Amino acid sequence: MRSRRPDEQRRDRELAQRLADERPTPDPGFRARLRHALAGRSVVTSPRRGEVRRRARRLVAAYATSGLALIAVAAAGVAGLGPLAA
Repeated sequence: MRSRRPDEQRRDRELAQRLADERPTPDPGFRARLRHALAGRSVVTSPRRGEVRRRARRLVAAYATSGLALIAVAAAGVAGLGPLAA
């Protein structure tokens, strides 16, 4: 990479400053909606705390049920019954 002359560096700094000064800023409402969207929750449809807990309970119950079913199938296979019997 070649070294740049001081006048080129000065012009580049001036251009960068001008671009930063002239850049439009979004209105506060848009920034708030964007912040919430990036944080993973929507302003309009943010779930209530009870809904989040209920969803978490359902997931825990589903994982526990499927785990118990897998253990039951494995136990049946060890006992010589079921689809995985040896």
